[in-house]
Amino acid sequence: MFSYCLKKDRQCHFLAELDDATKEKAQAILDQEKAGTITREEAQTQLAALGVELPTKGNGGHHSDFLAELDDATKEKAQAILDQEKTGTISRKEAQTQLATLGVELPTKEDARDFLADLDADTKESAQSFIEDAEAQLAELGVAKLPIK
Repeated sequence: MFSYCLKKDRQCHFLAELDDATKEKAQAILDQEKAGTITREEAQTQLAALGVELPTKGNGGHHSDFLAELDDATKEKAQAILDQEKTGTISRKEAQTQLATLGVELPTKEDARDFLADLDADTKESAQSFIEDAEAQLAELGVAKLPIK
């Protein structure tokens, strides 16, 4: 029912407290935005009318917020490049080069790896412990390593 929220890397906890009717309307708006029939800004406006605030890409979104400050046309071009890199049509290096022509710097893998940086020391230690436990369990299953650390 809520296809947008069930996609990999999507978090729709912001819909959790809504009644079913509002949730359905919000989901329809999100689906339109995903399909490209409305812009993200139009989706934000329509969701706001329902009393729903669409989280920014940096708060759980797919490409963090490095595209957030771009105008719609540039953001669309950058997203197309990222999609090509994701599907393997172009290499990461080619994506970096093409994004650079748009004035966009692709975050480094080191930036992505430091996803625990904003946590306090105790929480970071707990999270690191969970990661280490998961790595040990995955190693028992034959998985060499997690793509994060």
